[in-house]
Amino acid sequence: MTVTNASDDIRGILKRISGMCLKASSAFNLCMNGFVKNKVDLIDKAREGIPTIRSEGIELRTLLSKKASEPDTNWELIKSLVPIVSNFEMVVTGIDSTLQHVRAKISERILFSDKAEKEIRYLFEEGLDILKTVGDTLVADNEVNVKSFDDRFKNLSEVVDAYLEDHEDRLIKGLCQPQASLMYMNITNSIMTVVWYTKQTFMTVTKVSGDIRSVSERIGGMCFEAESVMNLCLVGFTKNKVDLIEEASKGILTIRGEGNELRRLLRDKAKEPHVDKDVIKACMSIIGSIEMAVTGLDSTLQHVRYRINEGILFSDKAVSEVYYLFKEMLGILKTAGGAIVTKNELLMKHVVDKCENLGKIAKGFEKGHEERLIKGQCQAQSFPVYLNIMDSVMTVVWHIKQAVVRFFECRLMF
Repeated sequence: MTVTNASDDIRGILKRISGMCLKASSAFNLCMNGFVKNKVDLIDKAREGIPTIRSEGIELRTLLSKKASEPDTNWELIKSLVPIVSNFEMVVTGIDSTLQHVRAKISERILFSDKAEKEIRYLFEEGLDILKTVGDTLVADNEVNVKSFDDRFKNLSEVVDAYLEDHEDRLIKGLCQPQASLMYMNITNSIMTVVWYTKQTFMTVTKVSGDIRSVSERIGGMCFEAESVMNLCLVGFTKNKVDLIEEASKGILTIRGEGNELRRLLRDKAKEPHVDKDVIKACMSIIGSIEMAVTGLDSTLQHVRYRINEGILFSDKAVSEVYYLFKEMLGILKTAGGAIVTKNELLMKHVVDKCENLGKIAKGFEKGHEERLIKGQCQAQSFPVYLNIMDSVMTVVWHIKQAVVRFFECRLMF
């Protein structure tokens, strides 16, 4: 492996990352057992370990920054280690998401068919084995078979595609409940997020991931960050908390900063010889759509902040409708990030269908709200704020849909 000729300090860093893998494996194993045995206490025990892993990641970032400032530092080596930590932090995010969904399944007593239970358990076992393999690889001195590992991931992705397709057929035939279907997809998507970023950790270590490939991962990361912002907006709207809206606004700056960095990276790459300019253009277009979605998200925050500050009251029905749109938007952003990161076409189609369906629902909400205004059932002051929130959310929906569609039109380039 390329990194095994590094200094003892660098070897120590790799061992610590390997330790993060082992801790993540432990949490993932507890999650699997909690799922199989329907034990919330196992899930809660697993979640206790998540902050420890995240703290280790922060400490490693700090250490790498200090190493970079030392004389005679191998800059290329440092640059190769930082993405390893970043990718693994996304692994932890995927595990945390899996834990949340499994906990919800148990707490809400959502039942899966024997087939669904078996499929999820298989994904857990494969994911756990992949995590352990990468943990061992990080500190191994032997040459690693990259193609074998990549083939294994591709095979698992094909299995998941078949699972999801078959699950949709069962749902259409009425063989499974809609509530259970959504939970099944959430757990599957979260596990595959773990698997995907574990694979990316491995690929980064073996230095087979190029700059352009990393751009698509970072675009997916922008979607995940937007999901976090949207969640804060939803909670702020529900609880009338301006401080949550302000916190969400900070996330907007983070996403825009990432977009600017990606644009600079792509401009630099475009100057290099033999670079495929069509790939650069496609990436720029996708980033542009994400940035327009973020503008819509920022607008949503502004309107929600205005509603709270001005003490504008919505009817229970209006609150329920906005809450519904926010929740659906959360799911779309999360799935869009997953679709881009995993290049899963079924997830892409799911995003497109959800966006189109949400557009129809939003139009129905607006029409009903206009009728209530005419009948004097809602205040004139609340009407424009309601419409502004609706329009802002649908701006996010439209541009996220455009980004995902554009990505999959060009996916063979990445």
